[in-house]
Amino acid sequence: MAFDYSYLLSNEKSLRDTWSDLIDSNLSVPENLLNLLPKFVVLPQDYYDIIAAYLLIPSALAQKVPYLFCCGRSGTGKSTFGKFASYWYGVPINTSSDTYAAIRNGLDSRKYKDIEIPSKDPNFPSVYKRVETNMGMVWDDMDLVIFFARPDLYRLFKVGYDRATSKISISSETKGENLTFDCFGCKIFSSISPLHLDDSFKELRRRLIVILFKKIEDFSDERLDQLGITRSNYLTHLLYRFDK
Repeated sequence: MAFDYSYLLSNEKSLRDTWSDLIDSNLSVPENLLNLLPKFVVLPQDYYDIIAAYLLIPSALAQKVPYLFCCGRSGTGKSTFGKFASYWYGVPINTSSDTYAAIRNGLDSRKYKDIEIPSKDPNFPSVYKRVETNMGMVWDDMDLVIFFARPDLYRLFKVGYDRATSKISISSETKGENLTFDCFGCKIFSSISPLHLDDSFKELRRRLIVILFKKIEDFSDERLDQLGITRSNYLTHLLYRFDK
């Protein structure tokens, strides 16, 4: 009988189930996160504390959130970090080819969750309450031309940072009715294009935390010494590569 290799990816001790080996139960979540990030991606400057703080934002309690913009040439680790962030949030990675309906449906399914509230009276069952979750979205390879070609997508980014302006109405299949969805929440997106320097996106770039990614050959010698790596052995410094 042929072996079902999917078992290796789905069982409790699967090849993908490496997180438990990386977590130190004696440390707090922020401390573990700060320990994990350098093992997945090397950065030309010490942005790890900024990234960790961003990933820990409780968006359900926030009124405004900036966006984390990862900018750099191809092959600098942007997509690897995006995969890390998608696992952290427990969400799929969005791309510019996603339809607006798919984006809306994904947001609606993740933004709210029904939680059980136990009843103190044994004669009455528990009740469920719909609550907002701490939500993040991850976008990979967002070229600037996409925002010109898809103004609806640009609008989602432009208004989704502020809870007061984040509700978007779109037409529904029912004549005379609109659908409303809330696009508020943390957003991490990457591009090879320097969006933060383009005057065409002044409103959006004011809402960005910019993380610059570089190829290892462009790292300064001082930074390499700080990381304890060289240009020839940096891959051995990384504990895990999503794209290996």
